[in-house]
Amino acid sequence: MSGNCLNLLLLSYEHDPLAGYDCLQRHDFEIQRYRFNHISRDYADFSAFHLVGIDGLMPPDSILELLQTQQNKETNKFIIFNLQENIHNSVNYLQAGARGILTAKHEQQEVADIFKAVHQGVIYIDNDVAQKLAMRHIKKILEPFDALSSREFDVFCLIAEDFPITYIANQLTISLKTVFNCQTAIRRKLNAQDNDQFKLIAKNNGLI
Repeated sequence: MSGNCLNLLLLSYEHDPLAGYDCLQRHDFEIQRYRFNHISRDYADFSAFHLVGIDGLMPPDSILELLQTQQNKETNKFIIFNLQENIHNSVNYLQAGARGILTAKHEQQEVADIFKAVHQGVIYIDNDVAQKLAMRHIKKILEPFDALSSREFDVFCLIAEDFPITYIANQLTISLKTVFNCQTAIRRKLNAQDNDQFKLIAKNNGLI
């Protein structure tokens, strides 16, 4: 191991996101694993680590809380593994301080290069998520979504991603009544009968 090795703390939840990547140590990484059941996030000290990897199967609220408690501390480079291509959660994690979003399986050399890039300050997002994020910005002003207001478009995307109405209201800081009103307006404007059609329209337009 060279003197320039990077220390990576891996917070696993249901499984080890780096299972099968044992050869990373040949690429100047030292990996420590911690099973995430309940960690005192307010007092967690990650200062000894260059990178902190988080199992994307961890409950989203727990990931966000963990990221938010670290925002005013020494800069850590957080990478979320195996996120299920959930665009809304990806955006939330990036806004909360994550610097890497990995959804796909990568070769070991590729993972090593991503880790090193993130450590050097690069923000890394897997292509599938990046393309969907870009597509949302483009499609928002094109047919058939140009008929929707910005709020209606946000509600549409969250419903298409299977988020419950109460969650949508909390995330967008609007009332349940407003969410239901948006849902009704979206159905009329997109000629959609139910939420399953929302999802189909979103998939056909590359939004999810």
